[in-house]
Amino acid sequence: MISRIKVAAYNKALVFRDNRYVKLLNEGTHWTKSGDVVVNYDMFKPFTPTIDLNILLQNKDLAEALDVITVNQQEVALVYENGLLHSVLTVGKYGFWKGLVERKHVIYDMYKPFLPEDDLNVLLQNGRLASMLDVINVKQHEVGVVFENNLLHSVLTVGKYAYWKGAADRSYKVYDMSAPLVATIDITTFLQQEKLAGKLEMVNVLQHELAIVYENGLLKGAYGPGEYAFWKGPLKRKIVMADLSKYEITEPIERAILLKQELQAYVRVFNVESYEKGLLYVDGNFKAELAAGIHYFWKNPIALTVYKTDMRQSQMEINGQEILTKDKANIRINFTLRYSNADIYKLVENKEYEKQLYVLLQLALREQISTYTLDELLDKRDDISPMVMNLVKDKAARLGVELVDCGIRDIILPGDVKEIMNQVLIAEKKAQANTIMRREETASTRSLLNTARLMEENEMLFKLKEMEYVEKIADKISSISVSGGGDLVGQLKQIFVPAGKG
Repeated sequence: MISRIKVAAYNKALVFRDNRYVKLLNEGTHWTKSGDVVVNYDMFKPFTPTIDLNILLQNKDLAEALDVITVNQQEVALVYENGLLHSVLTVGKYGFWKGLVERKHVIYDMYKPFLPEDDLNVLLQNGRLASMLDVINVKQHEVGVVFENNLLHSVLTVGKYAYWKGAADRSYKVYDMSAPLVATIDITTFLQQEKLAGKLEMVNVLQHELAIVYENGLLKGAYGPGEYAFWKGPLKRKIVMADLSKYEITEPIERAILLKQELQAYVRVFNVESYEKGLLYVDGNFKAELAAGIHYFWKNPIALTVYKTDMRQSQMEINGQEILTKDKANIRINFTLRYSNADIYKLVENKEYEKQLYVLLQLALREQISTYTLDELLDKRDDISPMVMNLVKDKAARLGVELVDCGIRDIILPGDVKEIMNQVLIAEKKAQANTIMRREETASTRSLLNTARLMEENEMLFKLKEMEYVEKIADKISSISVSGGGDLVGQLKQIFVPAGKG
């Protein structure tokens, strides 16, 4: 029995009989026998038969109708139709119908970088292709390095690069050329790459050295012993090599740089205040006198010691010194001393010079107090201080101390002595008060006697005295009532004008 089959436009059909390929049918009407199986294929789509393609390609007609693409192990094929990426093919054999589109394909070795003829950014819009690639973007002032099997493989300059995933043990590193090269492998491996070696500036820092790196005039970092690589080009770089085997900083390094965090581990700092003097000892030996200010030295095994002394005037208090006077009175003395440190060299040579000075003053004070009785001590306390100072002055100078002045601040008497002294003082004051009272009474009596004599000799003076008392009485009277019609003026006259004699 015969059947009619119609193959639509832009289609082809394969005829199979007993699971065997028989023939290819093009567009149009065809007749087939009973038992034939006809499979239609859209010519715009890849040819994906249900049986092995290699068997089908043994037919010359079918082989001529197909573009066959073979993709081997570790290869990828990109198929373009009418100039646009159509499909991405991995391992296998693929067939595409000829005639309808302009088709081409490119096969890429996955062990090699992906270097397409078309724009990489456009191709990466294909999701399948993008998932198969490692993309590395190297920007301005950057360098990319590709490692394969932990070995440096290639160097990448500015641009976008793509490598196939899975074909090799591959890793990538993009380095910022403004930062030192921190290599994950031996630096000599980088230098073996001519393209990479030309971009690097090598700095070898010896065991006793320190490399201080400036970039564009700013401190970038400080690097101890080792080998360092810096990228050439983008930055103006200056490297100062410091010799740490000596303690003095003679290199041209600004003081502000020495205070930076990067150098703190390498610098010793000693601060001498404006009121201080300092002495520098190197390995226990005197080296120099340090003026006021901040002093910087390299940190190394050399032992540095700075002795500092406050040169300002100071005060020492000697309190509660219990001393026996010549007459065996047990008293306590509070003594004060003002002094200044005059010779720092002698101060350094004398251990705990302040304690020594304290003992010297204590002994001198006891020596002087013991030669006076209590009464003499109380009378001549101001004379004792110069004597104490003269006794201690030369000995203090040998300590490096200059005495300014001193004095007894307090003399504290025992309770019973103090009570007796108070009683004596009260008695003296009472006696003085009695003497003054007797002197005043005598003067008052003498004055009254003189007044009486004068009044007796002069009646007018008596009358004036009488008027003085009347005036005092009148000051206390608010009003005077006058009665009688007699001669008022005459009556007043009799009161205030004395009568004529005889």
